[in-house]
Amino acid sequence: MSSAQPAFGAMFRELIELGVVEIDTEPLDARIERRLKDFWENTSCPRCGHTAVQTWPRLDL
Repeated sequence: MSSAQPAFGAMFRELIELGVVEIDTEPLDARIERRLKDFWENTSCPRCGHTAVQTWPRLDL
């Protein structure tokens, strides 16, 4: 079974080189941040329904 791993690795590398498989190397946190920003910009306020949700640099506690 261990001999199948190098063969699989070589086949997988060939698929990548041919462009059949693409490996996305963007960090996961950047993806999440971008999706949250898109969601935030396109979401209305859950309390009042206003379409322009504002944020402040700090919270007044």
